[in-house]
Amino acid sequence: MLPHRFSRRTKQATALVCAAITLSIATGCAETPDETAPPDTGSWWGAPTGSPTPSASPLATGTPTNKPSSQDPAPKPTRGSDDAPTTDPETPGETPMDPSPEPSAPSENPTVEPTESADPSLPDATAVAREAIRARALSRAGLISELEFRGYTSEEAEKAANAVGADWNKEATESAQGYVDSTAFSEQMLVTQVTYDGFTLDEAQYGVAHVDADWNAEAVEAAQQFAGGAPVPRQDVVAYLREQKFTADQAEHGADSLDYSKVDETEPPETE
Repeated sequence: MLPHRFSRRTKQATALVCAAITLSIATGCAETPDETAPPDTGSWWGAPTGSPTPSASPLATGTPTNKPSSQDPAPKPTRGSDDAPTTDPETPGETPMDPSPEPSAPSENPTVEPTESADPSLPDATAVAREAIRARALSRAGLISELEFRGYTSEEAEKAANAVGADWNKEATESAQGYVDSTAFSEQMLVTQVTYDGFTLDEAQYGVAHVDADWNAEAVEAAQQFAGGAPVPRQDVVAYLREQKFTADQAEHGADSLDYSKVDETEPPETE
């Protein structure tokens, strides 16, 4: 009887253990797991386990993913601060906002760079330019220099020179005539002088061609100025006139106008 009784008790204990295990499994399956909760590193019955085994799931790759529950609506992406308008890219018919900044409106009081200006106490530059032209013959460049010397800016001087409407060829003629009337000039040297005063080459040549001048008479005057009343050798006079750009005929004509009778008396006697 003992073996039979021991076998029956063993079967009863085994049945109780199986029933407890089945009840525990049924209780765990009835509970709804929280899918948003972090994964439990232990086993389902609470016993500690070792290090979790890496898997290909998103939780194991290090990229957190939040799976929304079926009861909560999906959150809409926001841009900027909490007060910024949100845009749902999945909503049909809506256009995403342009991220580029809107151009700012121009300022009502823009900053103005200071510009160079003449002294406001100066008179009108055009009136001053006309007065200067009436006083003496001036080239356009000479007139601009004159106005700048009086305190006007380069821009104001150029505008005034254009506004006077001067005939620069006529001004060149007056300038050339003034030189011829004051001292002896050859035709070529007079062109050089008028050009030096700021006239263009064409203006200077026009002016010299229209002066009232006798170039032979200019050569005579130049020879007399060179001699200065003293006895000068003829060859020196000719050389000087050639240096002053007189032609060969004009230089000979000018040299012939002098008296060389006293030149031999002033020359030292030749020594043997």
